[in-house]
Amino acid sequence: MRKIFFRTDFNNKIGFGHYNRCLSVAELVDNQYEVNFVFSKNKTTNNLFNPIPYPIIFINEEIEFLSYLETGDIIVIDSYDFNEQLQNELNKLDIKLVIIDDLNNITYDCNAIINHGVLFSEKDYKHSEKTKFYLGLDYLMVRKEFRDVSIAKSQKKLLNKLDNVFICFGGSNQEELIRKTVNILSKLEVKKISILANNFDLNELLLYNSESLNIETYENLKPNAIINLFQNSDFAILPCSTILLEAFTVGIPIVSGWFVENQKYSLEKFEKMGLIINLDNFKSENYDSNLINAINLLKNNLSIVGNQKKHINLQKTKFIKIFDELT
Repeated sequence: MRKIFFRTDFNNKIGFGHYNRCLSVAELVDNQYEVNFVFSKNKTTNNLFNPIPYPIIFINEEIEFLSYLETGDIIVIDSYDFNEQLQNELNKLDIKLVIIDDLNNITYDCNAIINHGVLFSEKDYKHSEKTKFYLGLDYLMVRKEFRDVSIAKSQKKLLNKLDNVFICFGGSNQEELIRKTVNILSKLEVKKISILANNFDLNELLLYNSESLNIETYENLKPNAIINLFQNSDFAILPCSTILLEAFTVGIPIVSGWFVENQKYSLEKFEKMGLIINLDNFKSENYDSNLINAINLLKNNLSIVGNQKKHINLQKTKFIKIFDELT
């Protein structure tokens, strides 16, 4: 069986998006290919992830990775540290190179590029003639549980009330934003707030609990638990990151914002596609009024969930075809 090596890293600073994308693809092709994962010892530590059902290789330097490769192997790289120097070294070998990309920041000399974002088309890339492109939400890389719920066409009621809200801002150092958001929501007609926030001390938020408002906090939830929160919430407040894409698969009215510049442009495109209400910059001085205005817009928008279902059409065969077409 032909081998595929997934080269990526993750930690509390980098986040888990790169790893989750690779794992998503691995799960789709592991019946056709022998899957292996490669991590850097300096960036990914053993105690940071649950066991995965594939062989794992830890390396000190990238040059070590090359020694594991044989003629005909497929290499999938998802890392912001990927550069043209490493690309050139890999191309000296008789292997096939696939890049999971959302930056478009080098000249690509690889066999395939997978980008489930909505910002770039093939003409935007500098690339070699051999490069094939697999772009857009048709190639959305989400965890198996979210893929399954999308394929099952989970039904979500249209937004007709604002009783229950799910909020998650991801990353680190978001305590202040969470507190500010809860304070705003507590003054609206919201009756329940579910908060997903890892490694934060949010106990003081429970002081908002009353007969009219219930606050629940969660951390380190598995995918099915997150899906359950989505399905039992009337709307969500999310950043333009992996969890937003996962929410699309479930189908839920969403208010979304951004923290960094590349998220801003993706969010603007999602807004044009009718998938979210754009809150704009989470760090804006006008956050309070922006959030209230966005929620008011959400009340009058009956098409968001329908648009999400129209644009999310996940098919396993599309990913298998990517690797079968490598030449």
